[in-house]
Amino acid sequence: DSSSVSFDDAIPEFAPHSMRSRFERKNVALVAQLSVKRDEGFGEGGRSKRQITVATTHLYWGKEHEDVRAWQLQVLSEHVQQRLGPEAAAELALCGDLNLLPGSVSH
Repeated sequence: DSSSVSFDDAIPEFAPHSMRSRFERKNVALVAQLSVKRDEGFGEGGRSKRQITVATTHLYWGKEHEDVRAWQLQVLSEHVQQRLGPEAAAELALCGDLNLLPGSVSH
């Protein structure tokens, strides 16, 4: 199972122009739920029921945009939980260029 997240599409329609212009950044995320494959000798069809969720993204940069990065991470987290369930979010491998600053809210 895979999906994509457009952070721009997550901005509420009723958001004021000032918010929309700050948060609209054309950043996206890709999410895939992978199944662990085993040798044919293990289990039915050689597949394990264990899955891991992998997401990759490029979050917006700049120390003055910490609020945008924190919001993008929140949107991604909500997408994973709504689409794949809370257990998928618990075993999430998050990859990419996160532009996180040590000690920041998003870090």
